[in-house]
Amino acid sequence: MDINVYNLNFVIGLFGKPKTFSYSANIERGIDTSGVMVLDYGNFKAVCIGAKDCQVLTASTIQGDKGNIFIEIPANRIDAYIINYNDGEGSVESFDENKHRMLYEFETFIEIIDSNDFERANKYLEVSEIVAQILQEGRAQVGIKIKD
Repeated sequence: MDINVYNLNFVIGLFGKPKTFSYSANIERGIDTSGVMVLDYGNFKAVCIGAKDCQVLTASTIQGDKGNIFIEIPANRIDAYIINYNDGEGSVESFDENKHRMLYEFETFIEIIDSNDFERANKYLEVSEIVAQILQEGRAQVGIKIKD
């Protein structure tokens, strides 16, 4: 199951591998249908909530001591974000809405391939590997057996 894969990729892409993590899940017939992954980075925590058993409006918030960044659509479809400072100031940053949501990803793949930028490719692969590891270990924490 791919519960939380986009959320984890977003958070780990921004902040790297957490020091520890824990998973709590709703399980039906041996598979997680929804769950909460808490990532502990030492000086801050990240909470990723994913579900396949309900429909809900999805948003993301990155909270800091000076304000927050709010994303009002799923992280895998981000085309804009709102910066809100504690003093009441803020701004909206947006991407070109007329472009396919994966265009930037494809353009990045082309850049990496055309320039043989193996270092950059390996950084993206490392994020994917960390996400897969956390998903697998998180499911093991709640007793879900992964078939080999």
